[in-house]
Amino acid sequence: MKQLLFNIIALVAGLFVLMLSGMFVLLISLVVLIIAPFARKRGINLDARARSKWREDMERFKQTRSNQTKSQEARSGEVIEGDYKRVK
Repeated sequence: MKQLLFNIIALVAGLFVLMLSGMFVLLISLVVLIIAPFARKRGINLDARARSKWREDMERFKQTRSNQTKSQEARSGEVIEGDYKRVK
């Protein structure tokens, strides 16, 4: 009987936590829906800023990756062309 009571309490507590997390998601969604039209009226396009930032980050990542590949080639003595590797 005692175990059944603990199981019921645990079930109710778990459902309560799920309800709170659902309410948190709904609250954040409502805040975004309310703020977005005002932000657009003020000329702030959040999506465009995020896209341009993402493009800048990707370009920086590609450049860094390219530099790493070149330094690895220089250290290993291999030249990578397409899908083939040719030893110097």
